[in-house]
Amino acid sequence: MRIGLIFYGLPRSTEFTQPSITKYIINEFKSQELFIESCFSYQTSIVNPRSKENCKLASSNYDFFNQYSHSFIEADTLQDDLLHHNLLKFGDFWKDDGFSLRNLLIQLATIKTAYLNCKKNDCEFYIFARPDLFIDDFIPFREFISRNKDRHAIMIPSWQWWEGGVNDRFAVATKSAAEIYAHRYDQVLQYCEKKNSLLQSEKFLYDQLKANHIRIKTCHTKMIRVRASGQFWNEDFSSIQSMGGCKRAFFAQINQINKLQTIIGLLKLMTEWIKTVEGGFLLNFFRK
Repeated sequence: MRIGLIFYGLPRSTEFTQPSITKYIINEFKSQELFIESCFSYQTSIVNPRSKENCKLASSNYDFFNQYSHSFIEADTLQDDLLHHNLLKFGDFWKDDGFSLRNLLIQLATIKTAYLNCKKNDCEFYIFARPDLFIDDFIPFREFISRNKDRHAIMIPSWQWWEGGVNDRFAVATKSAAEIYAHRYDQVLQYCEKKNSLLQSEKFLYDQLKANHIRIKTCHTKMIRVRASGQFWNEDFSSIQSMGGCKRAFFAQINQINKLQTIIGLLKLMTEWIKTVEGGFLLNFFRK
């Protein structure tokens, strides 16, 4: 079995995230099974009004990943100004003068670059992970791999499917699904032109998966973003609130790769639903 592990984006808090990455991803596989590749935006500082980050970035953030095959892109030279300009014609979802849109393009470009480098190893499955995620629990890699060897499938977290999309921070993909996941950068303008709509990252990913008939499986492993300051972000792991409603939350739970997690997830979903129904579950049930 050959597994490609791809890190992308910007490492900003490696001293906090590296132990969990090693424990819950790297140590889950034999060294000869895993082919690790990274591509990062190289920055010495970060200024991001949306995440409230404004500080210098220590070069040590890159050290852990530099022991493996790696590459860098300069954020200032990467920006495809024409693409960015054309995408902004359809609107700015984050309403920050295109700042977050530019960051999304950089992220998608690093995914593509790392994937193309890793693809040379002819891996059967690929793991895509942001380096700023603190992983809080076991990830059911083996279950997904054993059940999807010959399928067009992807496993993603079952929380925070914002704006009718799916979580875009972590994924485990079969070989064919990885091609779609990794080449989203090439599809952004065509997507907006076809939809006549602005670009939103989670919705864009969901639409690409569905358009290419990729089976979506889920896991409920909690992953927490750690900011450059070392702050652990207050994530929303609830099913209903972060999924955009009961129907989508139910879909995410029944597609859990682990049956026990499906049962637990459905019970939690029922509990959340009861709490959100005005007047309580039993009263509203009998009203119907």
